[in-house]
Amino acid sequence: PSPGDRYYAVNRDRTMVLWVVGQKPLSEGMRLINSHSDSPRLELKPHPFNERSGTVTLDTVVHGGVKGYHWVNIPLALTGRVDKKDGGTVWLEMGLKENDPVLFIPDLAPHVDRDLRDRPRSDAIKREELDPLLITTPPHGESEIDGVVAQAEHMLREQYGIEPDDWMSADIQVVPAAAPVDVGIDRAAFAAYGLDDRLTGIINLYALDDVKSPSHTAMAYLVTDEEVGSSWNVGVASEWFRMVVSEMIRAEKGSVTELDIMTCFSHTDMITADTTTATNPIWPEPQAKGNASMMHHGLVIKLYGPGRNANSEFMARLRNLLDGADVPWQTHSYKAGYGGGTISRYFSAMNMEVTDWGIGIWSMHAPLEVASKADLWSLWKGFIAF
Repeated sequence: PSPGDRYYAVNRDRTMVLWVVGQKPLSEGMRLINSHSDSPRLELKPHPFNERSGTVTLDTVVHGGVKGYHWVNIPLALTGRVDKKDGGTVWLEMGLKENDPVLFIPDLAPHVDRDLRDRPRSDAIKREELDPLLITTPPHGESEIDGVVAQAEHMLREQYGIEPDDWMSADIQVVPAAAPVDVGIDRAAFAAYGLDDRLTGIINLYALDDVKSPSHTAMAYLVTDEEVGSSWNVGVASEWFRMVVSEMIRAEKGSVTELDIMTCFSHTDMITADTTTATNPIWPEPQAKGNASMMHHGLVIKLYGPGRNANSEFMARLRNLLDGADVPWQTHSYKAGYGGGTISRYFSAMNMEVTDWGIGIWSMHAPLEVASKADLWSLWKGFIAF
């Protein structure tokens, strides 16, 4: 490999590493930015069809932290893959194109929900009630199909080639069907599904594309399953990343030892890229005034507190880097008892210098989240500088 060369590697169609070879050897470390690509959503159970009052609903499980009441009364789409016993794959997408039908979870009218009004906010819509409608009418006329579930199976077989047992080997998501939109008459913000955290992943890729011949090897690492613990073989806890770096070192030196890998990691500067919660103008109280991120104020360096912050020397270098590149930036810390998690601990355990960057958003984990266009620009510029 020569400086400026570009490579990528893919793990099981779900995890990806892309890098630009640097001028310095890997023994002097890399400049690594990690993002996760999964967002809160609904997924299907292995036997997803339920017959209810002449309809068919899809039995789902929740991926990540959602508020159930966000997911009723909005258009929903199906997307993902169904893997067949013969080795073939059916890619399923319904609800994302113009004139596609959508799925829908109907709520109760205020005329008849009296017995449910005392539920706490967290259980206003329970997770096991998040079952979208797939079929709304039973077979009729001279149809030979026996039952509404059989009708659903027949239509999926005819339209997509999916058999009833194929759901046992399916990776299907139920996601909001709404398109991105500008927010506010000034159009300075926008709303879209999955900003946490596909947003930083996309900026990660754009920034890497603008890197030509860096001093250190520049790498973008995209993982999944962050919202559910990162513990599977396509999450950040997987040994796959170590294997890729081992192959990179072997390609450079002709051989590789465990000490070579540890030396590379010990000299690597790393960013865990993820969104955070910008101060909400309507409900500002949960945020730490003066220490919480603000919309349109630039890139956010997240400081979680003792034992989860980058050391002060690394922070000083990052301050100098961002200020030298004229990147608007701010910090974010939570009040005691509040806050999300970070997967930076996996990289810190590899003896890398690690910190968390992102931007602040509103309505995090809702079907539509809101971000600032100016903050995105700051994040892109900061990633390039890093």
